Amino acid sequence: MKSYKQIFFSILLSIWVFLPNTAFAQITEQPNFFICISTKFYDDSVYNESIFTEQSDNETAYYINGQRQATNLPILMENGRTMLPLRLIGEACGANVAWNSNEQQAIITLNNHKTIIKPSSSVMLVNNEQLNIDTAPLVHNDTLYLPLRSIGEALGKKIIWQSKLGQSFIIVCNQEQNFSNRRQFNELLSQTYLKQMLLENNRKLLDVGQSAIISVDETGNYYRNYAAINESTAWHNFDGMFPDETETMAKKLGCTFRYYDPPMPNAEMLTAFYADGDVKIIYDVPPYHSFDAFIYDNYVYITEYHNNTKQFLRINLEMAQNEYFVPEIIKESDLPNSSNVTK
Repeated sequence: MKSYKQIFFSILLSIWVFLPNTAFAQITEQPNFFICISTKFYDDSVYNESIFTEQSDNETAYYINGQRQATNLPILMENGRTMLPLRLIGEACGANVAWNSNEQQAIITLNNHKTIIKPSSSVMLVNNEQLNIDTAPLVHNDTLYLPLRSIGEALGKKIIWQSKLGQSFIIVCNQEQNFSNRRQFNELLSQTYLKQMLLENNRKLLDVGQSAIISVDETGNYYRNYAAINESTAWHNFDGMFPDETETMAKKLGCTFRYYDPPMPNAEMLTAFYADGDVKIIYDVPPYHSFDAFIYDNYVYITEYHNNTKQFLRINLEMAQNEYFVPEIIKESDLPNSSNVTK
């Protein structure tokens, strides 16, 4: 089983299933469930700068109505396909999953949707219609596994693969969803492993980066993980190499640029604080990384340092406020500087 996990985690760090129980979210047509595979629970402490924490080898964690649960069922890979346990996913979605020992087949019913599946068969019967299965179901430790797409078809659901923040997510929904919207996706995350922390501290999740989250409480105080932004000396206004350009862009976007520069190994972050109270992370790095940045024209230019390596990036600041900033890797020669820029 260890080899299955190793293969799985090389392509998928996290899978989440979510049953809606809205606290702060304003999402319409929310997903039915959201499952987090083999991660430890979020720890909002001074020593934890990573929002997505270490993998755990001995359990699969998932959330129903924001409540964390766990199972020892592993995730499998077969012929390059991610295989999930049918009963776990089906019952989390509210389906009835029964095994007919005489016919050696599983029967899944959800509302008016009925599916019959036989292990090792390349077809399944969905509402009396035969559908092909690209990777045949398999039985592992007395548990029937199906590929992701087939689970969606068996339940009458949509399977969405979403990759963000260096992680991958699989979301099972009633209808197609578009989680490229930053606020929508962050509100979805606020219903899973972050929900307990947000409720206990009466906060709303504003934005999520690679290594930190930003939230706000009912009195309007902002927090970067554990630290109150308006109390932390690590936060300061960002000027950069071209302060006039920075000021011009800030007025254009209706925001204030702020920079978080804590002692190592805590992660640095460049953010935009908007007049409407929203906060949008422009760029942040994992612990033990650092970066220099400046704003020129419509872009922020970044040099990221890690060990003895450098990476040069450019980010278009005119992205819509609801969208994520996306770094573009560039060459060092593409960086504007005081010698090649006419002011």
